[in-house]
Amino acid sequence: MRNATIVVIGDVGHSPRTCNHAFSLASHGLKINIIGYLNSKPHPKIVNHKNIRISPISQPPSFLSNNNQILRVLLLPLKLVWIFFILGIALIRNCNNDGTDKNNLLLLQNPPGIPTIFVCYIVAKLKGMFFLIDWHNYTFSMFGKSSISQLIAGFEGFCGRLSDLNLCVSNTMKDDLLKRWNINSTVLYDRPPSWFFRSIETSEKCEFLNKFLTAKESKLQNLFFTESSRGTITPREDRPLIMVSSTSWTPDEDFSILLKALIGYDEYSKSDKGHLLPKLLVIITGKGPQKQLYLEKISTIPWQNVFILTDWLEAEDYPKILSCADIGVCLHASTSGFDLPMKVVDMFGSKVPVLAKRFPAIPELVKDGVNGILFDMAEELELAIIRISEKFPKNEVLNELRSNIGKDFKCWEENWEEIVWPLLND
Repeated sequence: MRNATIVVIGDVGHSPRTCNHAFSLASHGLKINIIGYLNSKPHPKIVNHKNIRISPISQPPSFLSNNNQILRVLLLPLKLVWIFFILGIALIRNCNNDGTDKNNLLLLQNPPGIPTIFVCYIVAKLKGMFFLIDWHNYTFSMFGKSSISQLIAGFEGFCGRLSDLNLCVSNTMKDDLLKRWNINSTVLYDRPPSWFFRSIETSEKCEFLNKFLTAKESKLQNLFFTESSRGTITPREDRPLIMVSSTSWTPDEDFSILLKALIGYDEYSKSDKGHLLPKLLVIITGKGPQKQLYLEKISTIPWQNVFILTDWLEAEDYPKILSCADIGVCLHASTSGFDLPMKVVDMFGSKVPVLAKRFPAIPELVKDGVNGILFDMAEELELAIIRISEKFPKNEVLNELRSNIGKDFKCWEENWEEIVWPLLND
């Protein structure tokens, strides 16, 4: 293969798996063109790569993305027409294949698959390109159990069978694709790229945290590290535990579960039984429709031992904040039950254990009691936080979870070279 066009109807900067595909293909000398929304800056490894080009496309007008369920359905046809023409024009302009062979690749991230799968299939046929769908989830599952969901499922399944090759993110999804639509797929688990996540030195953690907290909560600055007369920086034994959670602030990721658990933790820490618990610094990244609602709720609570900071981090800062974290929380519940959250992979890449919401596919990634703890309700999450926090930083449970991360956990490049590259050259 000589060239590849990669399509994501989403923010390229926050589509790590798609960017990882681009990097791996570019490393083999292919000229890569990523077509998608450019709401945030991708990692410098992507932006500065000589073989990677990003072609931004316009998002649908904001009035077409209404949160009201009824209006959302009524406006959906207009939104689909917009995507059909914008994406179609972008593909025709940017796919340079002459239609005589399949030496060029068209790779699509799904969802959203309507009308993107159909548009990509038509262009791939016209241009004579090899068409690959990377299934992250199902488009129809995002519409609940409505009648329109069934219509979308039928169209998604029909179009999905038109591809030359299919990848998916979990064994649970692989089995379902075959059973539901008779689509054969190959599992490619998300893994952190070696160039993105790394352990950082104590001095670097201190510098980054000080910079971060100066802008957010300066009174916490001196609680994490101490500096000797010789200039040696060491973590304080009585430092707060740092918890990180990345959320989309949508009903699909029920933030009320974490909020209730933190309220319970704060109350317990003030009791006689909670004297062994550390203060808790909770850093929540992401943006979404319910963010302001929860920020207002958080501001009304008289916190004593819990500090909550929210921020939208650039791609290069996200791994740094994870490297400073002691524990991660994943509220992802999955609309289908079959996808796996990239945020957990990110955390594991930084050797951070994860407390994760339970759903059918998640045990493929988070092994309960091994590299994380699974929960269903807020009460379970509260107990899990207490369990990994007592006597911190000498908590045996937390340290054991951390020590288990990385065992038999390949990086993205190794996994991709073993699974995907042979398929593309078969």
